[in-house]
Amino acid sequence: MSVHPPPYGPTPVDGCSAAAGVQSLATVPAAHAVELAYIFGPSLDCRSEMLAAEARRHIAGCLLSVETALRLAVASDQPMAAAMAHLPDPLCWPALCIRPGLIGPSLLRHMQLRAAVSLILRQPGVPISDGAPDAIASDPFHHGDDGVIEALALLAIAEGRWAARGGEDQPMRADLPAEYFADLLWTAVAILAHAIAPALPGGVATALPVLTDAGRSILARHDESAGPLASADRLVSRLGAGTDDAGLVAQAIGQRRLLLFAALISRRLRVGSEATVELLLTAPIASLAALCKAVGASGVEFRHLLLTLRPARPALTDAAILTHADGFPDGEQDDGARVIAMLSAPPKLRAKIDQIGLWAPR
Repeated sequence: MSVHPPPYGPTPVDGCSAAAGVQSLATVPAAHAVELAYIFGPSLDCRSEMLAAEARRHIAGCLLSVETALRLAVASDQPMAAAMAHLPDPLCWPALCIRPGLIGPSLLRHMQLRAAVSLILRQPGVPISDGAPDAIASDPFHHGDDGVIEALALLAIAEGRWAARGGEDQPMRADLPAEYFADLLWTAVAILAHAIAPALPGGVATALPVLTDAGRSILARHDESAGPLASADRLVSRLGAGTDDAGLVAQAIGQRRLLLFAALISRRLRVGSEATVELLLTAPIASLAALCKAVGASGVEFRHLLLTLRPARPALTDAAILTHADGFPDGEQDDGARVIAMLSAPPKLRAKIDQIGLWAPR
């Protein structure tokens, strides 16, 4: 069984033990090893277990979809298909549980972000529809424009996929940005090549070229615009100049529509929405307050934001939210400008900013 069974049902992953997974991290950089141990090792409390289980669900589900695509892509090669038929199905997720260090730091951070957003989307009060015409027509952001209607529907469908409940044995559409998708894809190729090589004449020299070609074909067809973050950006782009209205930001967070709120802020600040979502999930609360002030949000909207983030930020208890909300008008005038400057920095620079703690207001 997996290190932690998913909360929504059993998983067929066998041979995945905490001892084996943690031992395999000996050669992984320390900071990345800590993050992997959080996902694949024993957790300390119920709330962090929810986040870890959700991250495993996203990794396992996306990996299963990629593995299935690879198996189908090599099915026309008779020797490969015959050898593949004797492999366990699924294979990649159990192998990854034993060697979690195969997941790169950027991919792991993205999966943790997906997990946190999924918990937020799943909480009561968040408006998630299936993209049905009636639901779209009643959406407050509906403007009657065909492009907006389509964008609303695509966002609702994408958010619904992430909010859906499931276990580690259920496939999930790998709607990742291309960079992360490639990381996951080549991980699956490496695992399959290692497992199938002994059954083929020529071993790795036979297996690897076929699987590599299959991987390149899958990568060429990948659509990174299908995910909720990209869908929220598309909707905001369709809404056009009207998104500069501060009332839309208040409306989005008042409805607990985190991704739409992040996309609106990102358009105004000309930064990537994933960076904004990551900031909302990880930055000090004082920095979030400064950001809200910088975009014209009120104390009420700041409280709505904290309530929305609570499923993904265990420290946001009722008492903590009241304390932060009461202190919302406080702070230096340049806090918002400082946070915006850091948010606008290149991703690798933001990583250094995280390491030396520059997010915290001075």
